[in-house]
Amino acid sequence: MTAVPKVAITSPAALLAFLRGVERRAVVLVELQTGTMSAAQAALPAAIRIFGAEAVDCPFAEWSIRFWSLLCGAPVLRRPPLTGQRWPKELASLQAMAVEDRLALLLRIVAGLDEAQAAVVLGKPLETYYQALARACPRDVQGRPNPAAWRALAEAAQQRVRSLSIKRLVTTTVLPSPSPKISVAKSAVSRFPAPIRFERNWVVIAGLALGLIFMLNWAWNRHIWSVPESQSVSKGFPAVLPLLEDSPVVIEVLPDYVSSAPPQVISPDLADRAMLEDSALEAARQADFFAWYVAGQPIPPDESDSAPVVAFSIRHNGNRQ
Repeated sequence: MTAVPKVAITSPAALLAFLRGVERRAVVLVELQTGTMSAAQAALPAAIRIFGAEAVDCPFAEWSIRFWSLLCGAPVLRRPPLTGQRWPKELASLQAMAVEDRLALLLRIVAGLDEAQAAVVLGKPLETYYQALARACPRDVQGRPNPAAWRALAEAAQQRVRSLSIKRLVTTTVLPSPSPKISVAKSAVSRFPAPIRFERNWVVIAGLALGLIFMLNWAWNRHIWSVPESQSVSKGFPAVLPLLEDSPVVIEVLPDYVSSAPPQVISPDLADRAMLEDSALEAARQADFFAWYVAGQPIPPDESDSAPVVAFSIRHNGNRQ
């Protein structure tokens, strides 16, 4: 059997849907990282082109990290912005941040990655990413983190994503045609229709076997019903008869069973011989009867200490007379 190439079959429609879902966020991330929209027109098509070729061998669960890693690896996102670049007014605080700190923040509020995913995208330990995120966090006049300013900055970035208008999507212009690896994998799968035909053959064989069993059962029942009544009993043994109301009943008298072996006399054990020879054995065997008989007799008179006192008083009175 020819081994199937270890290639993940990726649907071009799924790849296109994923890229269209992240394209707006990618454009805004590049714009807010570099301060210009023109940088996105150079960095994003290259990342999409490379990702479209690599997604075939990449599990779907890793697509997000792989795409943002390719995009954030562009040199234009890792160098300081050019002089004269300006950010939107509601996002002007991003301009004063360091390059690495600003990118760490944008991966959270624009790309929507969690801390662990963003650390993998930047290729840094999680603790280092936490430090960069803490430096980028807006602070109040006293130098403490400002949650209200953080929420306002994140909302402004999301509003930028929602209000972005792209006349022509970059994905449809740079996404390559389906990779030859996809067609190779599909053709490899199409070379194995044999199990399907094998299962169909088994279904046909099983159907023929069941039909044959049904026909034999029908023929046997028809033969049994056609047996004449005169041939229903042969040599004293009843044949197989149909269940009819007028079917003959065969009665055979069995001989009395007479045993030729003499009855065995069972002698008591030595342990039971003393009990069997006891004269009180018969009375012990009828103890329940005697108990019942005594229970039914009238209650005997009370022979307590009061009776002698009464007798003594009667005797004493008689002596006086």
